[in-house]
Amino acid sequence: GLPRGGWIGCCKQVDLRGLAPLPTMTLRFELTHSRHPAPGRLTDGQQLAQRIRMLRADGQSYREIGAALGIHWTRVGQILRGQG
Repeated sequence: GLPRGGWIGCCKQVDLRGLAPLPTMTLRFELTHSRHPAPGRLTDGQQLAQRIRMLRADGQSYREIGAALGIHWTRVGQILRGQG
């Protein structure tokens, strides 16, 4: 049967830190991507917001826009309200 109090607290916690090294990864190439777009160029987020505004202006619902762009419909609303 179950130990008194169920399974919660029946097992001792084991600290495995220091027993095995954590894996690391070294890139064998230079990263050329910049977090800052070239002057006058829109970021991916800005392009997405532009596309959402265009689809909304065409009369599409949040759900239709979300389905077309592969994002959740509540995210569509957040972007239109300027929350990200």
